[in-house]
Amino acid sequence: MFLAAGGVPSLELVVATLAGGSLAAGSANALNCYVDRDIDALMRRTSRHPLALSPERARVSPRSALIFGLVLGELSTALLWATTNPLATGLTVAAIVLYVLGYTIGLKRRTSQNIVWGGTVGCMPVHVQIAARHADPRTTTRYDRARGNLDRHANYIVAAFIAGAA
Repeated sequence: MFLAAGGVPSLELVVATLAGGSLAAGSANALNCYVDRDIDALMRRTSRHPLALSPERARVSPRSALIFGLVLGELSTALLWATTNPLATGLTVAAIVLYVLGYTIGLKRRTSQNIVWGGTVGCMPVHVQIAARHADPRTTTRYDRARGNLDRHANYIVAAFIAGAA
């Protein structure tokens, strides 16, 4: 964000973007745990996750985890909408959706290409930060630069999807 700002961005913007991003990451993680609770129970590395345990030993109910994940996503969206701009908010929502639907549900159990999707989502915070700082329609040059980054990223996502489907 500091490089995108060409200096030091406001503390309010940095804190809001970090908090919104953290909420979004928590949302995606909780939803991933909810969806993968059956296979998490089978893998040694993930067998101690709160939802991977048998229902009588589980530390968190699946319903509670689902609600928690959805609420974190809503809080993230609301916070970023109120403190940044629509592009940063949209990228954050897209990252959650891409992680849960594209990675966790769509490819994780089907192909090794899931790692491409995971990496794609992993680089989204950079785009969110750039968008949060530069997606101001009053600053056309900065807006175009942020939009160009989004377009390049979208092209990568489409290519990854095609490669995974082939």
